[in-house]
Amino acid sequence: MSSIESANPTLPPAQPEGAAGVSGRPDHRPSGTDPLLQVADLRVSFRDEAGGWRETLHGVNFAVAAARSVALVGESGSGKSVSSLAVMGLLPARVSRIEPGSVLRFAGQDLLALPAQQRRALRGAQIAMVFQEPMSSLNPVFRVGEQIAEVLRLHQGLSAAQALERARGLLDEVGLPDPGRRLRAYPHQLSGGQQQRVMIAMAIACEPQLLIADEPTTALDVTIQRQILELLAELRARRSMAMLFITHDLGVVSDIADDVVVMRHGVIREQGPAAQVLGAPKDAYTRALLACRPPLVGRPARLLQVEDFMGAVEPGPAPGVASVIADASCNAHTAAATATAAAATPLLVVEGLGKVFSTRQGLFGQHHFTALQDVSFTLPRGKTLGVVGESGCGKTTLGLTLMRLHLPTSGRVMFDGADLSTLSDQGWQAMRRRIQIVFQNPYASLNPRFTVAEILTEPMLVHGIGMDAADRRRRAAALLDQVGLPGAALLRYPHEFSGGQRQRIAIARCLALEPELLILDESVSALDVSVQAQVINLLRDLQARLGLSYVFISHDLAVVRYLSDRVLVMQSGQVVEEGSADQLFDGGQHHPYTERLLAAIPGRGGATQRAG
Repeated sequence: MSSIESANPTLPPAQPEGAAGVSGRPDHRPSGTDPLLQVADLRVSFRDEAGGWRETLHGVNFAVAAARSVALVGESGSGKSVSSLAVMGLLPARVSRIEPGSVLRFAGQDLLALPAQQRRALRGAQIAMVFQEPMSSLNPVFRVGEQIAEVLRLHQGLSAAQALERARGLLDEVGLPDPGRRLRAYPHQLSGGQQQRVMIAMAIACEPQLLIADEPTTALDVTIQRQILELLAELRARRSMAMLFITHDLGVVSDIADDVVVMRHGVIREQGPAAQVLGAPKDAYTRALLACRPPLVGRPARLLQVEDFMGAVEPGPAPGVASVIADASCNAHTAAATATAAAATPLLVVEGLGKVFSTRQGLFGQHHFTALQDVSFTLPRGKTLGVVGESGCGKTTLGLTLMRLHLPTSGRVMFDGADLSTLSDQGWQAMRRRIQIVFQNPYASLNPRFTVAEILTEPMLVHGIGMDAADRRRRAAALLDQVGLPGAALLRYPHEFSGGQRQRIAIARCLALEPELLILDESVSALDVSVQAQVINLLRDLQARLGLSYVFISHDLAVVRYLSDRVLVMQSGQVVEEGSADQLFDGGQHHPYTERLLAAIPGRGGATQRAG
């Protein structure tokens, strides 16, 4: 089965009022002042566990004008992706339905009344979509060029040779270097940013009038994110293409959107021009989304959460797991002990750390890749070290080497006076409770055959935490509460959660062992802003109560600045700059690479163009 749905390539017959576009297909344009896309009273229901229907979208109304960019903003569960899938006609038929009275019109056509064959022909040709996870959207067994060419052959009837040549031109247009070579590459041979460029090339192949981009930059480093935003803005301006941009990051919105639609729980809370909505928001929820992000200037004691604005809870420190852990008899820390320890030796000392990977080439040759080179730093107890840099800079390799999941080829890692590389297996087993890591990919780090209760209580059982099974289960429920999940989640399996929810479970699992050092590898990058604020506040609470130390690896510079005491900037496996967070973010002279990272922070404006 190929990467694109199998469909009859026959296009719908040309309408009398439609003029042929550049590609020769019918080019329906809205007449007069009609919007290109109109969504009116859209109500969508999903089948629940009892077999009934539960309404998820409650009368959604918005429009996208030709050549305009509209941002659909909201947290997970707000209905923004469901809205886009309804427009695309990709809602799963067996478990969802669009309720009578809903209106979806594109270029004057009633999408809900179109026959399935015409709807398929419209999708990809005049309405295209870029999904959040390119590796989940690209077929791993087909070359990149074949996947782009398939769209052109399906919708434009090009020959195989013509389609491949056009695909090469599209890769060049989206800024992939050496497009001829990239045509022959498989998706896994490209970086995340390159994969997303391939998805964009595929989406614009048939010159659509409307491009839907569903969280296309969420998992990308800040500089790659900036490049993708600039690319989308440039393509939209050059092709006079409308765009529906779905995101939870309001910093990104300010750089890409002409108009903003804010959603929560399947309802539109506010909409209007971007400058108006972002500059003077009227709805409490919009104000909450703006306030939850860590500021680039100043450092408040706590981040506000959505509930603080919506009146559900009063602002203030969250109790929960911090209290549970602090009161536990096993490995409890006191403020006095923390202060005494902080004044003594540092918790973590890294000296000249290097890591070289070797791979076999041919029968006798070897290729050596230096991932880390002469990395040195000191982390005091109860402090946070931020590590920033683009993909491939070595920051994740650094975290894995600190955990002894990679053995260093040079240098040493001293934890509480012990050289981790010389510990016996028995000594390292005892040390593992004191050092924990939250991996970048929650899909791969949780056992799919375990319930959440088993995931959280198994490490407690192995390391002797908790008086009995009931106590461990109580601790697990408290951990879930603090990372924003209900206690009922204990009985569910990882596949029943979204990516952000799985990441919260992974954080809870690490906290279950009451570690002294927590390595956080992009641990909040996939979370909505309110949940991100909740987890960041939790991390600060735990640090204040227990004297925890963090190595915080992230591409989100605003979060790094808020959480970190000192920051390492890494490029090509080396530390190019180190300093306090305030020094790094509050001006002054920096390494050129650091300046490039700072300039790419969303919301600072810059090179991103907005058509309109």
